[in-house]
Amino acid sequence: MKRLFLLCALSTTLHAVPLTNYKIIDGDTFHGYASGEYVEIRLQCIGAPETYPNAQSYGPESTQILKHLLSFGSVDFQSTGRDQYGRETGYLFVNEYNINQEMVAR
Repeated sequence: MKRLFLLCALSTTLHAVPLTNYKIIDGDTFHGYASGEYVEIRLQCIGAPETYPNAQSYGPESTQILKHLLSFGSVDFQSTGRDQYGRETGYLFVNEYNINQEMVAR
């Protein structure tokens, strides 16, 4: 666990691209446009409670926290690859602030 957190802490905004017209699905999943391409994104290094289709405890709260954190400026996305479901994985930044780390902390 310590090693995973360290890897997340070392991420930077290097090669991050603006994310536009995004829709938050739950606290760790959303859809949007990165470099003009529509992508389904799963946040790296976190697992948040589900909001849809079957809400888990604290799922709606997790979604609201992510919405709040993304409201402070333009959102940038740094891809780390794809998961087994074909979704992009990676990190979100608002004003170079690592949103993934903040979601884990909260």
